Amino acid sequence: MRPGAPRPVLYTDSEGRASLIAESLAEALTLAIVLPSWHDGLAGIRPPALNADYLADHPDHPAVRDRLIAAPTAGPQR
Repeated sequence: MRPGAPRPVLYTDSEGRASLIAESLAEALTLAIVLPSWHDGLAGIRPPALNADYLADHPDHPAVRDRLIAAPTAGPQR
């Protein structure tokens, strides 16, 4: 793999099972920011239902999410 190339990101659960969740760290972070309950989707639970519970506990999430997504990306400039 060449330096600076995107690297796949795997999620490994407590039982040792692994799933490819993103093609790069940037994609994995975006997933975690946009859909905080993404890992429950691996269990077949529909994300909108999960988001309702999360948003009830974290009502500021949409504003924080939008600010993080709008932020300039870090890392090597090409």
